[in-house]
Amino acid sequence: MKNLVMVKILNFDEDAIRTKDFQIVDRGYNPKEVDAFLDQVSEDYEWYDNEVSLLKTSLEEQYKENQSLRDQLVELKKQLTDKVQTEGKQTKETFSNPDMVKRMANMEKDIYDLKQDIGLIASSLSTLVNNNKQN
Repeated sequence: MKNLVMVKILNFDEDAIRTKDFQIVDRGYNPKEVDAFLDQVSEDYEWYDNEVSLLKTSLEEQYKENQSLRDQLVELKKQLTDKVQTEGKQTKETFSNPDMVKRMANMEKDIYDLKQDIGLIASSLSTLVNNNKQN
């Protein structure tokens, strides 16, 4: 959520406040002029206070959102690290395990032996069939 910054043309800057001269009358400064000036100064300070409040609120919201995003980032990094470690272990277990390589070699040998046996059986069967046909 974005806060819109209020724009106001201020009545005075610091120098204008410091250097303001009031007309001197019989009993001192003109009260109406002093009151009008102080009303404008008061408006400026009220505006500054409101602006500072809005900026503080915005800053707090941004801080909370930033913290939330940092927490999410930490959690995602942890999940990624866990996933990489898990996949790394699976890869090591699958491809680097000497027992697995031995088992695969034995299975390949067994398959080769079975093919040889099937060939012998087929040859023997063919011989028996031929002999039966001749008898």
